Amino acid sequence: MNLAKSFSVYLASSVLEKAIGFLIIPILTAELLPESIGKLSLITSSYSFLFPFILLSTSGAIMVEFYKTDNPKIFSSYFSTALLMNFGLFIVTTIIAILFAKNISKVILCPIEWVLAIPLFCFFDSVKGNLLSLLQIMKKPFLYAGISLLYTILNFSLSLLLVYKFDFDYEGRLGAIFISGLVVTIVSYFIFLQKKLLVFNFPKVFFKDLVAYGAPLLPHALGILVLDISDRFFINKFAGQSQLGIYSVTYLFGSVIYILANAFSNAWVPILYNELQNNTKQSDLKIVKISYLYATSLLIFCLVFIFLIPIAYDIFIDPVYHEGLSYLYLIVIGYFFMSIYLVFAGIIFYEKRNKVFGYLAIINIIANITLNFFFIKYYQAYGAALATCISMFIFMLVVMYYSNKIKALPWREGFKEFIGSIKQTLNDRLRKKR
Repeated sequence: MNLAKSFSVYLASSVLEKAIGFLIIPILTAELLPESIGKLSLITSSYSFLFPFILLSTSGAIMVEFYKTDNPKIFSSYFSTALLMNFGLFIVTTIIAILFAKNISKVILCPIEWVLAIPLFCFFDSVKGNLLSLLQIMKKPFLYAGISLLYTILNFSLSLLLVYKFDFDYEGRLGAIFISGLVVTIVSYFIFLQKKLLVFNFPKVFFKDLVAYGAPLLPHALGILVLDISDRFFINKFAGQSQLGIYSVTYLFGSVIYILANAFSNAWVPILYNELQNNTKQSDLKIVKISYLYATSLLIFCLVFIFLIPIAYDIFIDPVYHEGLSYLYLIVIGYFFMSIYLVFAGIIFYEKRNKVFGYLAIINIIANITLNFFFIKYYQAYGAALATCISMFIFMLVVMYYSNKIKALPWREGFKEFIGSIKQTLNDRLRKKR
């Protein structure tokens, strides 16, 4: 019931958050040319690329430390050390951005002032990410939802004002992201103070632990980003900004599958860590059966989504973007594979076997860049969607393999019990009808 209740709150929050976010798509596609959306995509992809270097997976380290430490004072010190590390990395990346601003500006086709703002975007996101991880492990789904919706509503309202009302083109959208991030960062620090998590005690051992946890995940984070954004740069090179704009809108719709995946992950991770800590056969079977239920439910949702999405396009999206429907199903399938990855990755994170992700990143980066180069060169945006789908499938398979090497779960026995429970449920319902 705890999982069901938490999942319901996280899901409702995610659906509402994404619904508000998707409302802006018709506005952007009506007000901005595909070329402008292409520029916006390159800039946001660039700060997505930089983000792991500033976050350094402190949000994940905080979650694990919460379960490993019983002393609140020790956890407060660890949490403050994580925030200080994020701030220090923000300063370093800002200096680098200043030194190479002109060169970066030419690559991502944006004014220098937005190049200099990218590290600040990342810092705001790191603070928000640490706060949301804290609320997740403290089992505060309603406050988690409130913070997420605050950011989303601000982002939407300001985007509407700056793009539609004041006609600031793609820069209006970036301005909305900046202001929303600043407001949520300020709110986050107030919450940290209220929870007494800000202390002036930064032991070296905590810095070492944070680096030991986060550094091996940098290649992994970069691998995911390569999977997520490298196709944008190849499309821009081989097909042009117009095709990039169409692909970006299509990709955004396809990634809606992650609403369910993230909602489940937010609710499931605290329970997963508890079950892994129990380390009994019963707890292992519980993990397996819930994983099967999650995968089955998500697969059904994907099939229904693929069938219904053309209707949403006809109602909300300008016809110039309808070309993306021809490959949207590939992106949906790819995100289904990534959603399954979440089930297995949680086990690796808990065991702190993060070096595995470094090896995975090498495989992922090589495979994705190779597939993108050849597929996009010959098939343009459709090739990008196909490369994404194949790369995500490979990514899922490798994580499944390593996860089972680290901790072998009773997947066969759990599958039999899962199928048995479904049959029992169906039989019970048939008896009631009779």
